[in-house]
Amino acid sequence: MRAAYNEYEGVVRIQLDREDVDPDKADTFGRTQLSQATVNGNEGVVMLLLDRDDVNSNSAVNRGRTLLLWAADNRHEGAVRILLKQDGSVLAQLMYCTWPNAPLVGCAEWA
Repeated sequence: MRAAYNEYEGVVRIQLDREDVDPDKADTFGRTQLSQATVNGNEGVVMLLLDRDDVNSNSAVNRGRTLLLWAADNRHEGAVRILLKQDGSVLAQLMYCTWPNAPLVGCAEWA
């Protein structure tokens, strides 16, 4: 989990190659590798994880906030763009950018 947060893409690749590692498993706080990478704006790790079929990009993490919302709220434009491209429906994703202080206009501009 820390590897995804700290942008250790090589370590994440090694973990993903192991059959006994579930890349979408949440920790006790509901955080996944993808959520950790998204919150910190680690675009390489986000793309690496989203290339897999066993990683859910639409999961709500930490207080029900989506990955897109976390990325937008933390001003990680690259991660927002990646998530919007991954999920296809820009309009549906923009609805999640209504959290207080989330840059709704920023999300729309980045789409």
